[in-house]
Amino acid sequence: MGRQDRRLWALTLAVCVLAGSSVALAVTRLALPNANLWMYPVTAATLIAVGNACSVEVPVRSGVRLTLAPTAIFVSAVVLPAPWLVLATVVGVSIAKIITRYPTSAAVHKAIHNTAKDTVAATAVGAAVGVAGVHPDLGSEVLPATVPSYLVALALSVLALVLVEETVTTTTVSVATGRAWRTVASTAVDLRLAVVLAEFVVAAVSIALVKVDLRLMIAMPLAMLLVYAVYNHRMWLRAERETWQRLAGVTDTLSTADPTDVLLTAVRGAVGLFGARHAEVEVTLPAAGRRLVRACPTCVCFDGPPDGVPPLERADVVQPLTTGNADSGAVRIVLHGPRDVLSGREKAALRAFGAALSTSLDNAVAHARLAADARMYAHLATRDGLTGLAGRRAFTATAGPRCADRSADVGVLRLRLVGFAGIAATLGHAAGDLLLVEVATRLKRAVAVAGYLTCRLGVDEFAVLLTGKTSVAMESESLRIAEALRRPADAGGVLVGVQIGIGLAVGAGVGIEELLGRADAALRRGGGNASVRLAVYDRLEDHQDGEPQLAELVHDLPADLRAGRLHVEFQPVLDLTTGVPVAIEAVASWQHPRHGAREAQCWCGIAESVVPPVSITQVVLDEALAGVTAWRDAGFDLPVVVTVSAPCLLDARFTGLLFGSLLRHDVAPDRLILQIPETDLLGPGALVETLTEVDKAGVLLALERFGAGPASLATLATLPIRGLKVDETFIDSMASRHSAVVIRAAVTLGGDLGIPVCAPGVRSHEQRQALRDLGCRVGEGDLLGPAMELDQLLIALGRGVNGVPGQLAAALEEVRVLPLRSRPAS
Repeated sequence: MGRQDRRLWALTLAVCVLAGSSVALAVTRLALPNANLWMYPVTAATLIAVGNACSVEVPVRSGVRLTLAPTAIFVSAVVLPAPWLVLATVVGVSIAKIITRYPTSAAVHKAIHNTAKDTVAATAVGAAVGVAGVHPDLGSEVLPATVPSYLVALALSVLALVLVEETVTTTTVSVATGRAWRTVASTAVDLRLAVVLAEFVVAAVSIALVKVDLRLMIAMPLAMLLVYAVYNHRMWLRAERETWQRLAGVTDTLSTADPTDVLLTAVRGAVGLFGARHAEVEVTLPAAGRRLVRACPTCVCFDGPPDGVPPLERADVVQPLTTGNADSGAVRIVLHGPRDVLSGREKAALRAFGAALSTSLDNAVAHARLAADARMYAHLATRDGLTGLAGRRAFTATAGPRCADRSADVGVLRLRLVGFAGIAATLGHAAGDLLLVEVATRLKRAVAVAGYLTCRLGVDEFAVLLTGKTSVAMESESLRIAEALRRPADAGGVLVGVQIGIGLAVGAGVGIEELLGRADAALRRGGGNASVRLAVYDRLEDHQDGEPQLAELVHDLPADLRAGRLHVEFQPVLDLTTGVPVAIEAVASWQHPRHGAREAQCWCGIAESVVPPVSITQVVLDEALAGVTAWRDAGFDLPVVVTVSAPCLLDARFTGLLFGSLLRHDVAPDRLILQIPETDLLGPGALVETLTEVDKAGVLLALERFGAGPASLATLATLPIRGLKVDETFIDSMASRHSAVVIRAAVTLGGDLGIPVCAPGVRSHEQRQALRDLGCRVGEGDLLGPAMELDQLLIALGRGVNGVPGQLAAALEEVRVLPLRSRPAS
């Protein structure tokens, strides 16, 4: 027998001693009633039995029960003398306990205890009635006193019974459940006081009725059953409402994105919701492993890995948890003793609590993954995935404020890997990637001491922001950095020479985009040639013949875009053999009001700093699709090719703009070919979702500048590409063996994939014939048809060549071609 059980038996023994004394005293003073009044002790015993059997626990699992026995005792006290009241109570309570209790040791113990307690309470009530001057007599007059006397007696009886009930019951529940005496005493105190008041009122009304006609007492057991039914139902509704309200309050607080907050809130909520002595939640979280959080009513006792933590002394209730479709842990609850068990309603609430906790953990884990992904993508957006250097946007965002300072010179150094495209084409893109990583690593080392900001600008180009030095010192720094990169490097087991072209621009209070443009101008003016030690930007040279720098002109673009000065010309894409067009490419052109036409390839790259790329694409798309409608109406069913950049594809508005334009111009999706530069696809994973959506809608996708970037094969494996256009530099230098190898490889790859390969920049018959001999079927360029206005294109299509409408160039068999000669080996 445990300490708790010993204390309970000691308390029961004390109450039984008091009850036994009361019964003994009652027997010694017992007077037999008249023969016709025996019905009243019997009715009183029945009334007390019914009242005691009709009990409700408030609140559920508090250990405190409210019964109708007090009302029965109050009514019986004004009808029966005190000795008979005590005996009627003993008999009535005993009958009730025999009916309502199972014959177990715990139930017998509780029945004995409650019978003794009610006997003591009846003795106290009988004494209070006597103190009030009311002395019922079953030998003569049953109700001898006046109504006011009965009310006084009833009030004293209530006080006496409440004193006994609250003292004995509260102490018993405290010992049995382990709760503090004050906690038990304050449990549902408002409800208990309301019940005492109701008992007083019901007893007063009952006494008044019995005073009118004593025989009405016989009907009181039935009336008490009806009162109990109503009372029990109301208590059930209240408990139901409070349970689910508390559950809703706890589950609402679980709606947080942090798994730690979810677990802490859950374990505290379980303690409060189920009145637990201890509660713990143990889960296995992805990437975080096993975790245990344990709490008591006053604090969180433990939070961390469960290894080595002593288990709870017992777990009265265990609710499994599931995350996803697998078991991930459990909620364990320790109640206040073996007699403290969850009700059916609380078990249902626990299941709902477990489901809500599992869902909240799922959501919190998913949110944590999304947050981690967002951080990763944010890092990738600012960092080049291959080299780890900053990307262009991060570079310009960081360098911008430094460049705005007019008090000191700032330099931008651009470095270009000369001949990188040929190395990647010859040795493979994996070798090209290794070379880029090696150059980037050398660049980081070269600037580590000075702490210069570096970035990867493009496929084969890097930039460094030089600060804290004079312009002369910046030139020396530029040469030092370039020399650090020029040593031969291992590219996939092959030692290759590293040739670097460098351009430097220095200025104070000049925007970063302007400095980048100037450094690029210097690099181009040096020809990007590795033999030029350093090309420094010279403003006078860059404004020859009054021609302004594009980085300055581009700031006029927003106004010109609104004024409609951006328009589209159309260049035919022909079958190299027949000269018949297979598509028409839309070429954007900017008509500057003072400086004339500007081709898109010159200004698109830097235009993103002043105009959202999607705004330019919208203009080009509308004019291109209007062109499709025009030549379709003229009898020529040809698709149009529109170039879009990666920033445009990543704009959330792009797909809506695209599909809206197709609808507006009534053009079938397969009459539009979207052309994406390979150099924009350094990280093609970010574009897959948009391009897949576009492809599913029926729009065709093509890759241009194929061979100029390191992502070609990965891109073809990832994206739904329907056509290739090789980089124009390979066409310009196709007499060289390297370029011919690249073109032939592209044609072979296209043939294996079942997609056409286009050669841009075809300027001579020799190039056309050589491309055809290499297996290339499609091309475009000045030889095959320059970019022209829409009305000129329609006239050319209608007129045709040699009287054949739709043919824009003579067939290859009709052209006499001299073979290309390879340049002698140096």
